[in-house]
Amino acid sequence: MELWENQKFALAKIPERIDAGAKRICLTAPTGAGKSTIICGMIEWALERGWRAITYTNRRLLIDQLARVMRAHGIEHGVRAASHEDKRELPVQISSLPTERQRVIKSGKWDIHGADGKLLAICDEAHLNASGTAQEILGRHVAAGGVILGVTATPIDLAHLYDELIVAGTMSEMRDCGALVPAYHFGPDEPDMKDFKHSEKTGEYTENDVRKAIMTKCIFSRVLENYRTINKDERPTILFGPGVKESIWFA
Repeated sequence: MELWENQKFALAKIPERIDAGAKRICLTAPTGAGKSTIICGMIEWALERGWRAITYTNRRLLIDQLARVMRAHGIEHGVRAASHEDKRELPVQISSLPTERQRVIKSGKWDIHGADGKLLAICDEAHLNASGTAQEILGRHVAAGGVILGVTATPIDLAHLYDELIVAGTMSEMRDCGALVPAYHFGPDEPDMKDFKHSEKTGEYTENDVRKAIMTKCIFSRVLENYRTINKDERPTILFGPGVKESIWFA
């Protein structure tokens, strides 16, 4: 498998920082930049060193995605999550943070994967897992001598968990190598919503108000007008209505 330049950079830079003594590293790259492949490359690096590796995430969808990518890379692994067979004897694990909290932390049966410090603990979607269970678990790994690697496209508010940031690719670089395609943005005129109430806390409008605005205030005419202006060839288009009935009406 031919790696992109940003992946090669990450797989050289992260080990370099670990060898220099870094214990808390955050890797960022745009969505679509192949971060899952970087994760697998780092797991293979850890195994070559005689380390163990564990990847944490908080969603079933991401667990299944990581498992597929690891299988494609030929990495044998266990999955510490509900409805999966427990194979914690394997040196590579994928772990569900909610399951880890319920089975291990709350029960008081915490068994640190790689307790000898020879461990790479990877936190997928690190921006979503920076407090609570994730913070406690990652902190325990560092205390045991392991290295934590947060992976995210959005490295915001993570300074309390990670000491170093590695940027593996930009949007422009990803477009240059063909990983991403250009995205063109248009700003249609906006409806006047001053007469509609919205939540003071979130700024969101209620579902009923949105439906009322779309179906009784002629906003649909602007949707059609902009569709014809921007998409003169009427190529396949997705329109998001406020509900099923409204979407059928638009269609």
